[in-house]
Amino acid sequence: MSPHQATAKIFEWGKFHFNPELVHQFLRLIGIYPVGALVKLESGKLAIVLEQSETSLLKPVVRAFYDTRHHHVIPAVEIDLSRRVGHGTGDRIVSHESAETWGLNLTRFV
Repeated sequence: MSPHQATAKIFEWGKFHFNPELVHQFLRLIGIYPVGALVKLESGKLAIVLEQSETSLLKPVVRAFYDTRHHHVIPAVEIDLSRRVGHGTGDRIVSHESAETWGLNLTRFV
């Protein structure tokens, strides 16, 4: 099971099988997108989650390094997804991805 699937299951089961407050605290600790997870951004870039945002579980700091539209590595850039449009970002996460699907060795980009 991928980290994303496990997190989704914990969230789902947290409503009935676990203490909802503890589930919320746990998810705030690890994040919806755990550090090291590979995600695809709305811009078509692949990025690695670097750290959690203090303001939003859905908007971590990421390092974008691959353009999925042109299928090539791009210069890595850190993006704080919690920043407002016009203040450094406007991108958002659209999906979790698998490094194997893209044929990538993520240790190169961390």
